[in-house]
Amino acid sequence: MAWISIGKVAALFGVTTQAIRLWTYEGKLSARRTLGGHRRYNLEEIEKILGIESKNKKTVLYSRVSAHDQKEDLLRQKKELRDYIEKQEHCNVVEISEIGSVLNYAKRGLKKLLNLILSGGVRRIVVSYKDRLMRFATQILEQVCAAKNVEIVILNERPQKKFEEAVVEDVLCVLTVYCAKIYGRRSHERRKKRQNKKWSGTGISHSDRRKESSRKTT
Repeated sequence: MAWISIGKVAALFGVTTQAIRLWTYEGKLSARRTLGGHRRYNLEEIEKILGIESKNKKTVLYSRVSAHDQKEDLLRQKKELRDYIEKQEHCNVVEISEIGSVLNYAKRGLKKLLNLILSGGVRRIVVSYKDRLMRFATQILEQVCAAKNVEIVILNERPQKKFEEAVVEDVLCVLTVYCAKIYGRRSHERRKKRQNKKWSGTGISHSDRRKESSRKTT
C-alpha cells in the first residue's frame, strides 16, 4: 500500500489540496502522519474516489547499470527492490532489469517501461536511485508519469556519487557517445573511398557497379 504526500496527490491526479483535505474531513480518505508530522495519503483510496481502476495496474521494479562489469550492482538493486515490495500489500509486479548507457533511449527495457506507462498499465515505478531511470531527460519522464497517474518511488534519495563525480561521469558519457559517432562516420567514409578506388580501377561505370551489387545480393 502506497502512502504519498498531499503535493504528490495534487500533481498525480490534478486535484486541489483543498479537495484532498475535504475528502479527509468527510472520512472518504484516510491519512497518517510521518515522524516529522507530515500527512501521507493512501494512493488506492484516492484512485477509488476518482473512479480509477487500479486493480490490474502494475508495479514496475526497474534496475539498470551502464556496463557488464557492474553486474554485482545490478543484483544488489534487484534485491533491494524485491525486499521493498515484499513489505507492501499484494500487488501485480513486473521486473525490468537491463544493462545499457544512460544516453541510450532505445534500450529494450526502457521501451517496455514507456509502453506500459503510455498504455495506462502502470500504477507505480520503483527504483533504487533516480538516475537508474534517466539522467538527462528525467523531467520529461516525470511529466509523462504525472499525466498517466504513475507514482515514482525512489528508495534512496541521496545519490550514489558526489555531485562533482556525477558531473564528470556525465561529461565523459556524452563525449564517448559523440566520439563513437565521429569515428564511426570516418570509418564509413574510408571504406567508401577504398571501395570507389577499387571499382574505378576496373573501368566499370557507377550504374554498372550498382547493377553488379544488386545481382550479388539477389
